[in-house]
Amino acid sequence: MTGYSSIETAISAIRLGAKDYLLKPFEIDEFKSAVQRAIDDTSVPTKGDENFPIIVGISASMKQILEMIEKVAPTESTVLLQGESGTGKELIARALHLKSERANKPFIPVNCSTISESLFESEMFGHSKGSFTGAINDKSGLFTEANAGTIFLDEIGDLALPNQAKLLRVLQDGSFKRVGDVK
Repeated sequence: MTGYSSIETAISAIRLGAKDYLLKPFEIDEFKSAVQRAIDDTSVPTKGDENFPIIVGISASMKQILEMIEKVAPTESTVLLQGESGTGKELIARALHLKSERANKPFIPVNCSTISESLFESEMFGHSKGSFTGAINDKSGLFTEANAGTIFLDEIGDLALPNQAKLLRVLQDGSFKRVGDVK
């Protein structure tokens, strides 16, 4: 939609893949109709199949990423996804999960920046009853919940360095110890 209409911008938008072109101000029904036409257009991918989440993109780099997903998903490799916030790293992680042998296991997305530094170990690895004040029950952590599935760790760079080191150990060894546990 645009507030500055011209034939050139309309043609340019359509050439770049726009399915419609709305001039502001517009009626809400006109907008709804344009969205419905886009949804009804079968040439536009609007939903994922049973093995793939919604990923829309036709650029060469997106095709390359989708090919990488197909190659990496069957492996047991730990994958590092890099990109700016909002670029779809979680969608790619979910696609990797759904294309892998772990597809029927849990997919656990974790925004590391929302976990308090003092509760990090308990949240990620779990804890044993009595291991600290307030630990009145055993608690399984997010790694246990993932249990042979996939754990997507978003915003790792926002974690305190000691907690990043604890994650590195898990990623390298594939093992961890609950807080207060002896095994």
